[in-house]
Amino acid sequence: MQSAMVIMGHEKCFRDPGRALVDFLKRECHMRYVVDVSAGHLDPYDVQFLISLHATRAARQPFLLAYIGHGYHDGWYYGKENKKVWLTLTYDWLEKLLKEREGPTLVLNDTCHAGSLAERVRAWKQPHETCVVAATSPKGCAYGQLTPDVIKSWHTGDTYEPKRRQTVSGRGYLERRVGVAHDKFFLAKPA
Repeated sequence: MQSAMVIMGHEKCFRDPGRALVDFLKRECHMRYVVDVSAGHLDPYDVQFLISLHATRAARQPFLLAYIGHGYHDGWYYGKENKKVWLTLTYDWLEKLLKEREGPTLVLNDTCHAGSLAERVRAWKQPHETCVVAATSPKGCAYGQLTPDVIKSWHTGDTYEPKRRQTVSGRGYLERRVGVAHDKFFLAKPA
């Protein structure tokens, strides 16, 4: 049985698409096990614990790990402690977890510099069951379009195909996909 964990950054602009994804997974995909985490003030070790717990619980089963929030080339920047110090979850830690995990894993990485994680997964030499859908290239900025478009695609029963996007200033950027498409586990199901 598939399960999902949706982690949302500390700002409202991240919570809205995150909650829309949670609602879609519960209502349209009829998933019983969907965890949503507003991580804004959680210690990084708590976030790591939650991800490890749910990834292990879903051993050998399809698992969706979605992150909607701030990011940089080295990880997720999901909140600020005392409005000063960024709370981060590093790609080094996440990559180790993904390598060890058994079962189909789909990471929806809706953040700036999201392609950094995709490039790491692309470089793995050993066989794996991890797929990363990234909102941008390793050097790009995200503009909150990935998660709503993934929901639309999955709602119609289609695997999400990365798009070429354009910023309001006209600068183009590409989304990324690395690994086997595990979307099939998270498509809308008839009632």
